[in-house]
Amino acid sequence: MDKERWRLIESIFDRALKQDAKDRGTFLNSACRDDRALRDEVEQLLSHHAKALDQDFLSEGPVAEQSSTPDREAEDRYIGTEFGPYKIVQRQGGGGMGNVYLATRHTDFRQQVAVKVLRPGMNTESILHRFRTEIQILAALGRHTNIAGLLDAGTTEDGLPYFVMEFVDGERLDTYCDRHKLSVRERIELFGRVCAAVHFAHQHMVIHRDLKMSNILVRADGVPKLIDFGIAKLTAPELIGQTLGPTLVGQRLMTPDYASPEQVRGNPLTQATDIYSLGVVLYELIAGCRPYDLSGKPDQNFMEVICDLEPPPPSATLKHKPTVPVPGGKDPHASLEDVARLRRTTPKALHTSVAGDLDAIVLKALRKEPQLRYRSAEDFEADLGRFLAGHPVEARPLKAPERIFRWSRRNPVPVALLMTVVLTLILGLWHLSRLSDQMVQSAAIEGAAFEAQTLEVVQDFYSKVVVDKVKDVVPVTHRYQMIHGAIPVPASFTIDLGEHLRKSQTAGMFARLYSDFPFNYRKGGGPKDDFEAAALRELRRDPVTPFYRFEPYEGQPSLRYATARIMQPTCVACHNNHPDSTKTDWREGEVRGVLEIIRPLDTDITRTSERLRETFAYMLGISGVLTGLAGFFLFRERHG
Repeated sequence: MDKERWRLIESIFDRALKQDAKDRGTFLNSACRDDRALRDEVEQLLSHHAKALDQDFLSEGPVAEQSSTPDREAEDRYIGTEFGPYKIVQRQGGGGMGNVYLATRHTDFRQQVAVKVLRPGMNTESILHRFRTEIQILAALGRHTNIAGLLDAGTTEDGLPYFVMEFVDGERLDTYCDRHKLSVRERIELFGRVCAAVHFAHQHMVIHRDLKMSNILVRADGVPKLIDFGIAKLTAPELIGQTLGPTLVGQRLMTPDYASPEQVRGNPLTQATDIYSLGVVLYELIAGCRPYDLSGKPDQNFMEVICDLEPPPPSATLKHKPTVPVPGGKDPHASLEDVARLRRTTPKALHTSVAGDLDAIVLKALRKEPQLRYRSAEDFEADLGRFLAGHPVEARPLKAPERIFRWSRRNPVPVALLMTVVLTLILGLWHLSRLSDQMVQSAAIEGAAFEAQTLEVVQDFYSKVVVDKVKDVVPVTHRYQMIHGAIPVPASFTIDLGEHLRKSQTAGMFARLYSDFPFNYRKGGGPKDDFEAAALRELRRDPVTPFYRFEPYEGQPSLRYATARIMQPTCVACHNNHPDSTKTDWREGEVRGVLEIIRPLDTDITRTSERLRETFAYMLGISGVLTGLAGFFLFRERHG
């Protein structure tokens, strides 16, 4: 027989032991269907099991939720009897190994307790070992606030062991949450205390192996209590030999709805097994249903579901299903509106709050591979704490932008101050940049105005002091370079002086004289481009106000600055009578031409940019120091 076939037979056999004898036939019809050979194998095992029970040498069935049909009268005979100082009041329930009774301490002081007694006929060596294991576990774990503690232990008059533990008068975790309409945040906070209890058990080398809603009770004061360590496993090497008997072949102890893939397969169990079961519990608390609906499924199908089918994220369940299956004996279905109402929210808001980080946390706990789940229940709890605090969670690493956004949302005051500093810095740098541009332009305009005025003064001085005094002795002509002893006319003097200045300095500033009525001998004496045509037009309209523009000139950013040349009384007759003049009706005060100063700005821009960069660096340095100090004090406050 192959391994998978044997696992299927084991699984059906295990579940058949949970059924009452009268219901086993119906169960086998559903589980085995038309596979007659499969049914024969299971019925043969059931027959051997029944004979073994008659001979009292086989322990209880592999699945520890139920054993064979109990003898209710034999179990209830303890009601009214006394176990030491404890008097049995009523039967509370029963599990695979024993029955639980409510009892009252009647000596010294009054106290309600729970007494668990091994079932009659179950005192086989294996079950006695397991019962002692539960006592050993409770003795080790009872010090935790969220674990029901052990008070006493003993043996009944008919030789059955029992132990006395704290009586937890509470409700199932899900029932308590729904009745009080706890929000998702409140449910997670309550669940975190359960994780702490499970981590405490793991620290004491105990794996619970049966974490589920009915094994987590919540008292009226909101304190959760972890109960029922009946199938728990001790992993401490020094205790295993003392408390655990040999494991039966094929024995698997579990509740299928909460069982991990390794439990279903019968593989070795670790703390990760409890992490998986906690994931199912959290899924149910959030979404109102379990990740898988195993009701009515044959054994082979539910094994495939748990081991192979990836669970949908809780948010998908809360978005796409019109109804959600509700476990626990309640209505078979509940609408998403009902689920949201029990969490004091709306379906849309519930889906939004669960999608993302909470989905990732739950699915990490439900990974098929144990090594990919949370390393411990403490890590599970810590990640939930990060979610509640708005921090990045381990289950879903965040990219830098989202990390910054979440940090900002958690620290609004420091972020507001930081943003104020950053915005102030940006605005300050922008203002300085604009100011530097304005300073360059203002300085260029002032320089050009001074240079234009200087050239006008020089030309006027040359005309009155030089030309007027020597014109009757020395030739005054624009062709002075070609005539020995001649001097230039004032206009040629100004033009040539501007060109000389351009060649003699690194700044490249030069001057140009032009007119829309140039003399014939002045080749190119008219406007050459749009700026010069506009300058003539504007200065003729307003000769007092200089005309200027900042624009590229010969590939360099430059200032082009133009002033009007006004016709003087002494010049009118000369210009009107000169043979090369192109206009013979000049009048005093007319604009006869334009003096243009062209100042390249690259040197000024470079010099200002260097100073601006130094200022930027200085401001950034101060802002960085202030930001670093703020971050340091914030970190110390949060971690100190």
